[in-house]
Amino acid sequence: MYNSRTKISSDQIPEHFRANRPKWLQFIGRNIIYLLGWKVTGGVPKDTLGKNIVAIFAPHTSNWDGILGFAAIVGVDAKITFIGKHTVFRYGLGKLLKYLGGIPVDRSKPGDIINKLVDSTRKNKLGSIIAIAPEGTRWKVNKFKTTVKKRRIQTLRKH
Repeated sequence: MYNSRTKISSDQIPEHFRANRPKWLQFIGRNIIYLLGWKVTGGVPKDTLGKNIVAIFAPHTSNWDGILGFAAIVGVDAKITFIGKHTVFRYGLGKLLKYLGGIPVDRSKPGDIINKLVDSTRKNKLGSIIAIAPEGTRWKVNKFKTTVKKRRIQTLRKH
């Protein structure tokens, strides 16, 4: 089971980025990471108050990436905004994903993605962490499409 040697705790996230989820949920997230043989190392610098951070998660090649990602988010108790295909947000799973920071996006309306992320960052004056998978797909790629992502990040910086 999880113990302090596995190095995953809310101390890796400054207080202004913590979600303050129940301790039992953090415990479950930490144990999922531990039982699957993973670690979460490093952390977010403390001097990020009022800043927006864009975290790039790559490669996203499997649904397991999402499970490990959610376990890590819950384990460190991070308040992270991420986007996901709107069809995944149906039924009970949608409530859980929104609780974890998810924003459903209809990819047939690409401008909608930026608007939703900008709205999310404006709401939080303490700063935001936004997680993006570069390709928005689970296929392995040799090279990331950088121009679209650069424009998205530049748009987020302007707001």
